[in-house]
Amino acid sequence: MKFLQLLLLLLVYVCAGFSLVSSCSDEAFCKDLVGSVPDCSHLKQSEREKCPLACKLCTPTTAPTTEPIFAGVLRLLANADYVSIFRLFGQSSTTVEMANLRGIQQSGVNIFYGVPYALPPVGSLRFRKPVAHPGWNGVRDATQPGFTCMQESTTSRLYPGTPNEDCLTANIFVPLNSNSTLLPVVVFIHGGSLLYGSNLVYDSRFLALSARAVVVTINYRLGFFGFLASGDGKIKGNFGLYDQKLALEWVKNNIDKFGGNPNEVTIIGHSAGGRSVSAQILSPMNNASLFKRAVMLSSGLIPKPMNTKTRRRIYETVVEMASCNNTVDEVDCLRSKTAEEIVAITKSIRTSSFFARTVGFNYGEEFLPGKAEDFLAWATNLNQYKVVVGLGELESSIYSGLDQTNLTMTDIIAQVMSQQELSPTSIERLSKLLEFNYRNYEATDPKIARVLAQLEMLADNKFNVPAVVFADKLRQINVTTYFFRLVHPIYQSLLLPRPDYLQGRMLHEDVVIYLFNAAMLLSSQSDDVQVGRNLVGALRSFFHTGVISLPESDVTWEVYDPARINTLKIGLNYSTQEQYFARSRDLWENMVPHTINDTSCNDVSSTTSPATTPPPELCADLDEYLAWKEEYLTWLEDYKTWKAEFRKYKDLADAGKACSPVG
Repeated sequence: MKFLQLLLLLLVYVCAGFSLVSSCSDEAFCKDLVGSVPDCSHLKQSEREKCPLACKLCTPTTAPTTEPIFAGVLRLLANADYVSIFRLFGQSSTTVEMANLRGIQQSGVNIFYGVPYALPPVGSLRFRKPVAHPGWNGVRDATQPGFTCMQESTTSRLYPGTPNEDCLTANIFVPLNSNSTLLPVVVFIHGGSLLYGSNLVYDSRFLALSARAVVVTINYRLGFFGFLASGDGKIKGNFGLYDQKLALEWVKNNIDKFGGNPNEVTIIGHSAGGRSVSAQILSPMNNASLFKRAVMLSSGLIPKPMNTKTRRRIYETVVEMASCNNTVDEVDCLRSKTAEEIVAITKSIRTSSFFARTVGFNYGEEFLPGKAEDFLAWATNLNQYKVVVGLGELESSIYSGLDQTNLTMTDIIAQVMSQQELSPTSIERLSKLLEFNYRNYEATDPKIARVLAQLEMLADNKFNVPAVVFADKLRQINVTTYFFRLVHPIYQSLLLPRPDYLQGRMLHEDVVIYLFNAAMLLSSQSDDVQVGRNLVGALRSFFHTGVISLPESDVTWEVYDPARINTLKIGLNYSTQEQYFARSRDLWENMVPHTINDTSCNDVSSTTSPATTPPPELCADLDEYLAWKEEYLTWLEDYKTWKAEFRKYKDLADAGKACSPVG
């Protein structure tokens, strides 16, 4: 099956004739991509002819070297890695030197791979804060990707590369710039639940060209290497966050050598990378001299921390499984183990449930010095930044690869509420509340209906509501905040196969694909390419100035207002929407806590949308409330039907075609 998928992908590529910047039928867009640099040698002749003013052919100073297409195909099939497909097909390159680095030039972008920002965190440096790299003498080769950080093996098409602890590197993408003006800088932090991923996945040529920015993608330590904490101070954790901070410091000190402006830095992350971005803007150790702006994709409020008891139990399990429990110094013993042994222990400890967290941020440590829920009290530099929060249409769908059609509502609640211990009474009441609110009326198969309910539930609980609540809190202290949703009815995920009942939905993993516009190679649909342009177009002015200006649109993207939950919808066009998450926010911030605690709703008047709150006299009895609400919704549907019929009659009457009442 994997072979057939790859073969089909190859045929789509060959038939469509895509290249990274092949969409030059729009001269304005071509000019935007190429800028004032007269180098379109990476384009086909037919493409140059479509935009002759912007695409001026020039002769490369060095003879280009091209990987033979069949060699790329063979390597693609051998590695089953079509996330990195854009590096394989028909891409000519020349070598280039900059800042004591030898990189490659492709598609109008200078690329430098595997640039170290820290010493390898091995031996005595394992489970410690990173140490800055001292630099190098002469010219360092940066033409090949570096290592990925140590992680469990999953599927190579999502997480390609060779894992090694010597992984604290950055990939740098510099668009050719004919003038001396320094470009803004975008630093991307990858996701993967703090357990997986690498900067190798994210080819940033399109983003660098279309945003006219220097793009830096970074690695940071994952799993226990980056986030193990002992709970007693022996191992403090948050090493992955310190890696990210050191990478940002390296950018601050060096990016001007690549034509980037160290005073115009935006950090952007997806999923766990987005939560990392939230941690970076909350940490009192950072300020606007390091970065000015932040974009969080498919994430929101930093997750609630593991309690000290759980963190300590995980640490003790690691020590025992490593046979370090009877040693003089447990930490030194752990440092003596091979990286592969630590990974094997990680895999053994993790349970089959995706939400059984084994790693996370450590609050109370210097980087995050207070309780998560009280961050407004200790995140003293928050109002120095401007922030964008963005979500996909169905954020939880990355978990849909598992066959979960046989789950009961109790099973689903166990997943959704995996971080809380619930009493049988609470589970029963919560089942009624959530089943009613997430009941799917369109699916005819009850098993599929349950899965869809579960996905919507997970999306709200893990992504949507945390994102909205985080934006709410930022606005409480007047942080300039913008909110968007990426909506586009694609048929098939660009990365992961999906079941039929999820076709046409913008999924969690799709959001970042459109940011880097891999759609230009992974999709034959021009609409997919346009959505990627619109996403980057919406963020481009933010990267440059912090002020939002939507290209070729009369839509205004206003600063977020918690009372309105005003959201920009990005798809083939721009539009706005209000109150989309109001019901979900009220449910998870008010009704669910009261249901779990088996309390009345007399104090639920603090909810942000009183209209969705049930009468207090009914709220104490959940069964009665649910019956009341279902009766109300039935009436509402009847009212909608009557209203539609009335409108039809009125239209006919206005046209003089309606029959007069008889008798």
